[in-house]
Amino acid sequence: MRPERQVSLVDALISAANEWSVTLHTNKGLAGGSDYALSSTAETAMSPEVLDAFALLICAADGPPAWPGTPGHQPDVEQGRIQAAAVSRAMAPIRALVPNAGA
Repeated sequence: MRPERQVSLVDALISAANEWSVTLHTNKGLAGGSDYALSSTAETAMSPEVLDAFALLICAADGPPAWPGTPGHQPDVEQGRIQAAAVSRAMAPIRALVPNAGA
């Protein structure tokens, strides 16, 4: 990340973490990678943003396995909606900082 954007990144991460769990996986970033790694990855279906990324950010919700129609294993739709809204709120400052990155 460019040094002039580091404060913005820290602010966005703190804001996101106040809403929901956020993790950074630095073993997934290609920034500073070898020419071979970068050129090979550029030939794939990955987002071009990954070539400059220093980490993979994960912000997600999960729960136990759910099988519609199976007693005791129905999805908790209301809880899913609550968690999805929290993840969306957490990702808002990240998306504002890097609007074209990720899924």
